[in-house]
Amino acid sequence: MKNYKIIIDVMLLLGLAALAFFTIMPQSVSMSNDMQMMFMVIIFILTSIFLVLVWNENPKDERERQNQAIAGRYAYLVSIFMLLIMLVVDVMKHTLDPLLPISLFVVIAVKLLYQRASNDNK
Repeated sequence: MKNYKIIIDVMLLLGLAALAFFTIMPQSVSMSNDMQMMFMVIIFILTSIFLVLVWNENPKDERERQNQAIAGRYAYLVSIFMLLIMLVVDVMKHTLDPLLPISLFVVIAVKLLYQRASNDNK
């Protein structure tokens, strides 16, 4: 049963990677029209939401709950570092996308607010 779950995880990640590739591929290469591009972006967003919110989110015991917490911590750290790298690259190019600092602020603010709320409840 474990091998079956690993195969499904790998297939989902490969599918998401393919969707991401086709979403960012230049139109001159893919020759997709606007409707096809919008369809690919919607599928990419829905697949990402499914993988983040639904897939493997039912811990059966404390060990699985702890593994999910550790996975969430690593995902948070990698996300922050990626946003910081993109922010530095955009600043060096003098083409700062305003969504980068806003995204960075929101991610850090949510973490700090959640930590504050969870500490106040104890």
